[in-house]
Amino acid sequence: MALSLLWQNLLPMGIGVVLADLAGVGAGAVVAHRFDAPTAVDWAFVGAVDGAGVVVVLVATALSLPVLRASAHVRGLRDR
Repeated sequence: MALSLLWQNLLPMGIGVVLADLAGVGAGAVVAHRFDAPTAVDWAFVGAVDGAGVVVVLVATALSLPVLRASAHVRGLRDR
């Protein structure tokens, strides 16, 4: 169950990060081209921000595991 929760969090976040990177670099390139400025991407910063996002998702997933375990237990599934 923990692996399923990890995939449910990481997969959409990973797709979102890739799309955000592409949109950000694309928008920056369009604006730079509009003002005849050179286009440069600081890939180290992009990687650091992307890595921070992955760490946040991993921490949030780890913090939600006890709740998942409790709710999946027989007593947690019982309706009162």
